[in-house]
Amino acid sequence: MFFTYTFYAACLVCVLGMIYKLRPWFSYRIGPPEPGYSAWQRIWHALRAVVRTVFSFRIFRLAFSLVYDVILQAHILRKDPLRWGMHFFIFAGFMALLLMHALEDQVSRELFSGYHSTVNPFMFLRNLFGLLVLVGLGIAIYRRRASRTLRRITTRADRIAIALLLVIMTSGFLLEGAKIISPSVFGSMLRDYSGYSMASEDSDPIKTYWQAHYGVAFPGEDLPETPEMMEQGRFMHVNYCAYCHDRPEWAFVSYPASRVMYPAAGLLDRFRMDVILWYLHFLACFIGLALLPFTKFFHVITTPLSLLVKSAGLPARGETAERLNRRAMELDACTSCGTCSLHCSVAPMFARIENRYILPSERLSALKNLAAGKTMTPGQLQQIVEGGQICTKCYRCTRLCPAGIDLQDIWLAAEAQFAQQGYNPAARWIPDSFARDLPSAHQKLSSDADLLGGLAAVSVHQEDFSGCLKCKTCTNACPVVDAADDPLGDLDLLPHQMMHALSLGMRDEVLSSRMIWACATCYLCQEHCPQGVRITDIFYGLKNLAYRQTNKYPPN
Repeated sequence: MFFTYTFYAACLVCVLGMIYKLRPWFSYRIGPPEPGYSAWQRIWHALRAVVRTVFSFRIFRLAFSLVYDVILQAHILRKDPLRWGMHFFIFAGFMALLLMHALEDQVSRELFSGYHSTVNPFMFLRNLFGLLVLVGLGIAIYRRRASRTLRRITTRADRIAIALLLVIMTSGFLLEGAKIISPSVFGSMLRDYSGYSMASEDSDPIKTYWQAHYGVAFPGEDLPETPEMMEQGRFMHVNYCAYCHDRPEWAFVSYPASRVMYPAAGLLDRFRMDVILWYLHFLACFIGLALLPFTKFFHVITTPLSLLVKSAGLPARGETAERLNRRAMELDACTSCGTCSLHCSVAPMFARIENRYILPSERLSALKNLAAGKTMTPGQLQQIVEGGQICTKCYRCTRLCPAGIDLQDIWLAAEAQFAQQGYNPAARWIPDSFARDLPSAHQKLSSDADLLGGLAAVSVHQEDFSGCLKCKTCTNACPVVDAADDPLGDLDLLPHQMMHALSLGMRDEVLSSRMIWACATCYLCQEHCPQGVRITDIFYGLKNLAYRQTNKYPPN
């Protein structure tokens, strides 16, 4: 009864937690406040989008994405095989254990006639799936210890999720190992299925047989393994046990654990370690169920949903309500895996500017707190804005996000929201700042070393641009130049002029140019350059150096 009530309590907490977590999907907002939608209006738009998708050809894209992206997680495999192994092993192993083992009465017994958890292949598969989860957790721990960026963004919630899964898996293996050697567990089975008592001498043959072939320990008992005793025990085993028990060696993880515990079998059985581990295992599972909406486990729901929404092409026709719903859902879909931060174009600036919101994963977490209405100091808000303004909008985080989050849309919406609140974009206030401090239009720096020292702070060196031939190929390939009505008037310097100015040491003119802020980071200039000059990468460095050199925050 205790476990029944505990299970129901865990289910109730889980359901209430789901409702609590789903509510913000229709109330949180990232972006300018207009137009306004009530929660019910946003729910209506969400339901309408679902119906439109189900009754259209997009349903085939959803089915493909369900297999390719959600189950096989092939989108992760293409980008990071090690991370795919971590995700796939944990996901596949845990889901298989849930269906085959935890829901055995509802699934396994219905699908397989004569199912017993102690026969093969089920005993072998249970150990295999549990081992997959442990391997996945091992990869997760290794990745977070090996990467400085991942170590920094690892939160208490991450540690709790990993620790809870470790407890569930290890307690399950140890429980099975303890039951293999336990004479009390064997005695209960013997009494239920054969009617023999452990104290009766008539049970000695089967006890001898199970001691020799199934690893059960009988401390203090002398059970000679004579041919007659073994043959009689084998006969009793065939009659009472063989149909529901296979050799425990098939449990290739639990059986070695039982061999380790075997010397202490008497002590463990006296304290009924199998019962203690049983309570620990199931309570850990119930705690995990109750905490599912409040921990990293929630991404088991949100991440597949985000991937399916992305594959369906929602929001359709740019409807604002659907975009608001998707952004709010994506805040929960983030797993804090750190992929975006590991591959961020401006992540190296984090070593120079002590602002953790430069990292996309940290900035997304801060935007979630803002959307939830959590109070932040003006300094924290300024740092969030600064982190967003350092971002080059290169789309790399969006392309690499394993959860399918449209981070670019979130960054642009947040930038528009901050602009309405009076935070001017860096592309406006940085050139103005340089223009005020620049005494003449073409002032050459007194020392080339001064230029190189400043540029070295953002990993831009003289050899990066010294190969430029001023052939104008970059300018001719630039879509920003092509779209401008008055390129020189709108951009100050064209790409080939930027490289030429750098070679002349005209740092301030370059850093105050609007070209570095208008750059679309499409890499066409860099791809077409016959000299292999890393023009777009240089623009990244110049943009961040310009930000640092102003040495002040934008006006609010």
